[in-house]
Amino acid sequence: MWSIFSRDPSKDFAYEIGDPIHVNEQTSFWIQHKGKKKANGENVTIFRYEIKPNEESYMDLAKSSLKRLKTLRHPSILTFIDSLETDKYVLVVTEYVEPLFSYIEQNLNQLTASQKEFAISWGILTVSKGLCFLNNDCNLIHCNLSIGSIYVNSGGDWKISNFEYLTNVDGSFPYKTYYKHKLYTPPEFSTDSSRKLHKTVDSWGLGCIIWELFNGKCLNDYDQLKSIGKISKKISQSYGTLISTNQRQRSSIQDFINKAQQNGGYFKNVFIESMIFLDEIQIKDSVEKNRFFSNLNNRIDSFPNEVCKNKILPLIITSLDYGDVSSHVLDLLFKIGKVLNETEYQKRMVPCIIKLFSAKDRSIRSKLLKEMETYAELIPVNLINEQVFPNLAQGFLDSNPIIREQTVKSIFYLAPKLNSQNLNDEVMKHFSRIQFKDPEGGIRTNTIVCLGKIAGLLQPHTRQNIMLPAFMRSLRDPFPPSRIAGILSLSATQNFFTLQDCTTKIMPVLCTILMDPEKQVRDHSFTTLKSFIVKMEKFSEDPSLIEQMESEINQSGSNVSSKLTSGLSWAVSSIAAKLTRSKIDEDGESGSNQNKIGNLPSKPINENNVSNKSNQSLTKNKPEPSSKSFVGEDCDNNTNDLDLNSGATDGWDEDNWDNEISNLGFSQNGATKSSSVQFKPAESNDPISSAWDDEDPLNDWDSNEWKTPESKVEPIVEDDPFKDMVETRTTQVNRVNARRTIQTSKPALNANKKGPMRLGAQKISKTS
Repeated sequence: MWSIFSRDPSKDFAYEIGDPIHVNEQTSFWIQHKGKKKANGENVTIFRYEIKPNEESYMDLAKSSLKRLKTLRHPSILTFIDSLETDKYVLVVTEYVEPLFSYIEQNLNQLTASQKEFAISWGILTVSKGLCFLNNDCNLIHCNLSIGSIYVNSGGDWKISNFEYLTNVDGSFPYKTYYKHKLYTPPEFSTDSSRKLHKTVDSWGLGCIIWELFNGKCLNDYDQLKSIGKISKKISQSYGTLISTNQRQRSSIQDFINKAQQNGGYFKNVFIESMIFLDEIQIKDSVEKNRFFSNLNNRIDSFPNEVCKNKILPLIITSLDYGDVSSHVLDLLFKIGKVLNETEYQKRMVPCIIKLFSAKDRSIRSKLLKEMETYAELIPVNLINEQVFPNLAQGFLDSNPIIREQTVKSIFYLAPKLNSQNLNDEVMKHFSRIQFKDPEGGIRTNTIVCLGKIAGLLQPHTRQNIMLPAFMRSLRDPFPPSRIAGILSLSATQNFFTLQDCTTKIMPVLCTILMDPEKQVRDHSFTTLKSFIVKMEKFSEDPSLIEQMESEINQSGSNVSSKLTSGLSWAVSSIAAKLTRSKIDEDGESGSNQNKIGNLPSKPINENNVSNKSNQSLTKNKPEPSSKSFVGEDCDNNTNDLDLNSGATDGWDEDNWDNEISNLGFSQNGATKSSSVQFKPAESNDPISSAWDDEDPLNDWDSNEWKTPESKVEPIVEDDPFKDMVETRTTQVNRVNARRTIQTSKPALNANKKGPMRLGAQKISKTS
């Protein structure tokens, strides 16, 4: 009757007991299980002991071990979480660990030689520190040390457990009724167990563990300890003092640690130094943390992956959450992220990345944009559109050109996951604004490149109404690489345009730039125009092919051809590098202003610099190319050396833009110094004028003017701590633009000294 009201206490246990883990029965009577917390699925380890006939005394040992485990707290002692005791069994829940001998077989032997040495040295040190805590601080002796009493957690830390025979220092050596392995007992107690205990009992046990670790086999006889075998030379001398048969000559654990931590000692390596710092990171200030993580980035490749994933990564994420570290730690974060599988990445990295996108620190945003390629595919689509993109889009309007440049490039990796609203509306609005208003020619160029690369993902109406006008608009850009980007984009995306558009809009535009001042622009114009002519010849031979030739026009997404992406990127990078190679070596200029910002493009050429002085020879030999290149090269490589939060010291605000343009091989009037063909504007009855938007400043093909993009960009981030510097930079840029405006709109003011001149006329210098 009473059995009806009885209840199994394990049903209320908060943990689920999983499969058992193989344990050597000679070293422990505990049965080890994998377990999970029912509430959140957290992995734990559950040790179980069930009473057996004639083994009632073992139940007392199990309960004694549990009691010690509850009360002892130290980084080197197995962490207790929960327990359950009944008359028939004892359950002990701890952090997730695996037995040391299993760790050696499954993990340690898979590491490189240096990684294995790091892991073993750190493990021996942690066990030694745990024994010092027991011997010196608690006045306790383990008396049961062996490979079976050591466990390893997911972070690579070794933990001490199996406290069944833990004894006070002033007690006597315990009588072991279960463990048959006597070799871990010092020789003096094998003949006289009544002798008084001393702390070097655990020193002997540690020496036995060291011998088995390095030699890869179990001890069978005391005499084996005399032969060091494969024990490292750095620790062999210290090891010898641990296994001395003379109790008085046997060193204590603390002496062993001190000797091994001396210069050149076994415990003196970068891995242990790093692990010790991480254990003490809570008491370190932000300066120490930043210095440590910067140095760790160069060392971490030699560390075991499990340590990086399960110990270092959580500490990095925690430091970022509290804002204790600088952006340099992101390099380390993404480096560790490369060793995670997809599930681990989404669980650990994605929440951190999404949170970082809301940061106001420009250097952090720059790092995130730079690494977009590595994590874009691993973030779920809904998070990309709802949380990542709204924060990322602020970079299009950032006052720092590096942020704008990287934001444009990042769209290529995000585009496949953006919804139609974000991709076809929001991104296109920003791209159009950049092409009209951004003062940096390189950013305008990369916008065209990116637009060409994502063309296959756009909706058909977006390609016809936004992409095509943008490409043709770029052909009027005074920055030569931007014109080349437009030409190549038209060539690469020609399958998305109707034959009618090819003949009435695109081909006439290409004809107008066949006399461009830049030879490479002309060369690519001819090549692209020929490809369109071949296409039209094919149609002329067989008009029935029109449906096949226009098959991709109304398609979008993965169904369209992707052949344009890689080719376009490579072509623009190569050509831009050649076009922007300057005459720095010839003119003796160092290009210091450009070096301040890495490999970003030079300033765009405004309307003052376009095609009024192009009467020089096209065939004149050009100077040897220098190593300087701008468009198409990664501007991100040098961001570490920049103060991205500063708008006044990044090298863009210098007043000698015209000198820079001259150094790049362009005259102050926009043409190359070796040009002899005058660049004439197209006729006013250009048949493609209808292709431009009404608000397009380039609609007027009778004019040779390019409206200089506004250089003032309002920063998005409110209460920016670097606001004053940004305003200073904006003021400088406005002052430069104002000076140019005066020179452009009122040239007659400068002519008053030499005689009257009609308002609006330009003074033309005489050519020799």
